[in-house]
Amino acid sequence: MAAPRNRRHIIVPNAPAVEKYTPHGGGGPTATPGAPPVGRPSHAALLNTSIESAVDEAAVRRAATGFEVSSAKPGVY
Repeated sequence: MAAPRNRRHIIVPNAPAVEKYTPHGGGGPTATPGAPPVGRPSHAALLNTSIESAVDEAAVRRAATGFEVSSAKPGVY
């Protein structure tokens, strides 16, 4: 069942009017990007290098802490 339409807190002082539609300007960059995007193979190689670096850094940090969590499984979370 729909709610009643007596909303005393909403005040519309004027009668409705028709206005012509005016679109907003389009978003996004206006200039062309500088460098073309890298290819998939080079992007994949960069991601692999970054992940391997993160895994190595995590191992170093884990060894430096000096404690071990018994319920944790080895790996990167």
